[in-house]
Amino acid sequence: MCRAYFFPPDDTAGSLNFEPPPSGAGCGPSATTEANGEAVGCGSMSIGGVGTSAGCDDATLGPATREGTSVTEPMGEKPQIPPEYGNPSQRLAWAEVERKLEAASVYWIASTRPDGRPHVIPRDGTWLDGGLYFGGSPETVHHRNITLNPEVVMHIGDGQEVVIVEGAVEIEKPTEEMAKRLSDESFAKYSQYGRPDPSMYVEGVSVLRPRRVLAWTSFTENATRFRFE
Repeated sequence: MCRAYFFPPDDTAGSLNFEPPPSGAGCGPSATTEANGEAVGCGSMSIGGVGTSAGCDDATLGPATREGTSVTEPMGEKPQIPPEYGNPSQRLAWAEVERKLEAASVYWIASTRPDGRPHVIPRDGTWLDGGLYFGGSPETVHHRNITLNPEVVMHIGDGQEVVIVEGAVEIEKPTEEMAKRLSDESFAKYSQYGRPDPSMYVEGVSVLRPRRVLAWTSFTENATRFRFE
């Protein structure tokens, strides 16, 4: 089945909309095409203008959250999808999704260039206390992009089991205690790089905190939307 998901470029509307592929389009790199002329394959992310994310979602269901101890823990809800895509009746638990985010070793992060073209890069990172902490040189395209437009999309998964996170990146200066935790977590996951000096984090680290998350282990059975707004 050929699937293409798009978010509107203006997130102020608060909607996450599905647009079907053009009539007669098949599955493949040319199934859908963005306004800037760049082809987007079925099931791929499409980011144009200041748009952010890729997913199957809309705004007809309001946010449903409950407070955890220090981090807001969302309740899962069913995203609206076209009838021909099935009717997922099961919901994933946020704890299950978060475990996948914590365990991932590669996080693909999509940002938007100043001229509207999308940019995607794989990053090492640490999901801790409800956010993705990651680094990178300020000279990189990614860092220059998020300096001008912090709205990004991050995803993990192989296309069959998926977690897609939409949100804004902020630069935070953690406490010494938090910096040590980040150093310990990074060393536990990426021991091949050695233990990072906690002072690297104290000086400032990029953090992506989720606004919306879409996840599934079987799209037609348990596609689940989580909202943090």
